[in-house]
Amino acid sequence: MRIFFSLLFFTAIYVAAIGQNNTTKTVKNTGVSKTTDSGYNVHITIKPFKNCWIYLGTYYGKNKTLADSAWFNEKSEAIFKGDKKLTGGIYFFVSPSHTLLFEILMDETQQFTVKADSAHLENISITGSKENELFAAYTRYLSTVGPQLNALQTKLKNAKTKADSAAIQQQQIKLNKELNDYRQKLIDEHPESMVAAFFQSVKIPEIKEWPKKPDGSIDSVAAWRYMKEHFWDNVNFYDNRLVHTPFFDPKLDDYFKYYVSAEPDSIIQEVNYMLLSARSGKDIYHYLLGKFTDKYINPELQTR
Repeated sequence: MRIFFSLLFFTAIYVAAIGQNNTTKTVKNTGVSKTTDSGYNVHITIKPFKNCWIYLGTYYGKNKTLADSAWFNEKSEAIFKGDKKLTGGIYFFVSPSHTLLFEILMDETQQFTVKADSAHLENISITGSKENELFAAYTRYLSTVGPQLNALQTKLKNAKTKADSAAIQQQQIKLNKELNDYRQKLIDEHPESMVAAFFQSVKIPEIKEWPKKPDGSIDSVAAWRYMKEHFWDNVNFYDNRLVHTPFFDPKLDDYFKYYVSAEPDSIIQEVNYMLLSARSGKDIYHYLLGKFTDKYINPELQTR
């Protein structure tokens, strides 16, 4: 009940703050329009799609939502455009058969050009957006490392001996280190970029040296406490863009599952901290408030 009344207080604030809802209209964009500094204007070519609708979507926590759609002409070209800028975050294009094709970023610069071939998505070309140039380069790199990691995981499942497993795990460690080094280099070279902010957000604290008790045994409680204290390092809860990613909500769930006691006092403390931290971010505040209301007003705790 204490959780209920605490969240009820924030619900009252939420209801008072809600204004008119914005609606998204589906418009058949077929012509080339003049690029302006306001709104969004994405000129895109995706082969081989012709004379069909392609959809622009985004993430909203665990869900995916439609942001816009456009008609692709005989040249496989279209323009996604709108008078108001889209909320920053990760967006994706969806084919007529409702298959997710590839992702892009929406930041402050929302006028750029995309060229892609669905048969060779590793060769996506994006011009006019520095953020997307960084993101496309990372995607190309990931297209080479990802299959290798997947192949190693399959090998590990089928390993016959401990020696084979150990050898495969060493290869996995090596590749994961290369991937993390790539991300860290990008963070160091472009610290103010959206890509860097997202890489920081997905980081999990690393215990380089496990704490030990006076008798020399591993202190698992101290290790747990360290993970909890550093779980949200470099994450800004007022950053609305986090809502429009596929990784923020699962990380949030992991935090409450593994690092927050099921006791009401512990949950209330964490919820209050996050909501207060997010209060200057309209989208993420509303999202967190709705998530916590659904999670803790409902009797989920009884099944934990």
